[in-house]
Amino acid sequence: MQAALFLAALLAVVSSRPEYSARIPNGDNVPGYYSLGHRDDSGGPRNAFGNAYGSAGKWTVALCQQDSDGDGQTNGQELGDPCCIWTKGTAPNQTTGLSHPGLASSMRDPVLFSKINCTGLTMSQTSTATWPLVAAWSCVISIWSCL
Repeated sequence: MQAALFLAALLAVVSSRPEYSARIPNGDNVPGYYSLGHRDDSGGPRNAFGNAYGSAGKWTVALCQQDSDGDGQTNGQELGDPCCIWTKGTAPNQTTGLSHPGLASSMRDPVLFSKINCTGLTMSQTSTATWPLVAAWSCVISIWSCL
């Protein structure tokens, strides 16, 4: 009986993870967590981030800038998208030191995102560039406009 329950819980996690993890930055890369939108990894009730994502329907600038768990860090800061420029299918600009956007007890070290200048960077639904390339292009544009 316990084995059947364990298998059912495992299948719920495995079947839901790939579907949603690709829709948020680092969705499958937050250490120790597999179901970022739920209170636990077995699926079950949604946490605050899961509710916010459910309302938005996709990763948006508004969802990125929201602090779903009330820990003082935006969802984007926690998931490695502090500038809210990530789009599905692209590499997030940060992939280490991540935290869970639905758990207030899970926070990133602010040093990882506090010195990033996001001015002029915007989310593009057609962008396939990774963040360093976007940032470099932004710098080129800034220099060119000053000449």
